[in-house]
Amino acid sequence: KASIIAHQISNNLEVFSADRLRAIDDLVASWPVSHANPVDWFNVRANTLAKVLPGFKDIVFTDAQLQIQWSIDLEQRPYWQGRSLNGMGLTAVPANKPQFSTGFYLQGHHQYAVIAKVIDDRNPEKGVVAASFDLDEILTVLVGELVSDNLSFYLLDQQRVLFKHGSLDLNAPVVEQRLSFAGRDWLFVIQSRQQGLHSALLMLLIGIGSALMV
Repeated sequence: KASIIAHQISNNLEVFSADRLRAIDDLVASWPVSHANPVDWFNVRANTLAKVLPGFKDIVFTDAQLQIQWSIDLEQRPYWQGRSLNGMGLTAVPANKPQFSTGFYLQGHHQYAVIAKVIDDRNPEKGVVAASFDLDEILTVLVGELVSDNLSFYLLDQQRVLFKHGSLDLNAPVVEQRLSFAGRDWLFVIQSRQQGLHSALLMLLIGIGSALMV
């Protein structure tokens, strides 16, 4: 049971991540060569993207110095606009790197994973597009549905615990499933606790009841 659930959760998270990575890749690939107002163009495209694919906390774009020029999150825009992308856990986004750069940051009690990609590797002056994911919200939806008395599990990003339910019995077998989310390597550890004690107790009570009847 634990093995099946671990595989299912791994697939769900990887599909969720792949769809959104592909969407950001398409956004960058469709960036216009020239535009009278790139902020307007980005704002319309990024907001549409966030509505079609829920799960994005924010999508921003920066200048060549990684200073954030615009954020689609109305609440966070005053905070992020003009700040460095360093605040999102990204110190550099190599222009000659075709893959996504990844980061991680904490804000309040929430954990955020971040992906970033240069808009045009031949013209780094155009800046970078970055997207953040609220891991607490995403994992509550995709993993939280597993919460039950006979399952214990946790999800790790390196040594950081992202999501946890119950406690593991170190003397019982566990299932480990490695997966990738937003370019980061995660480890999902799960244990299914058998209800053997309850079954044995039930059989004992039935046996005593039968003996009393006899």
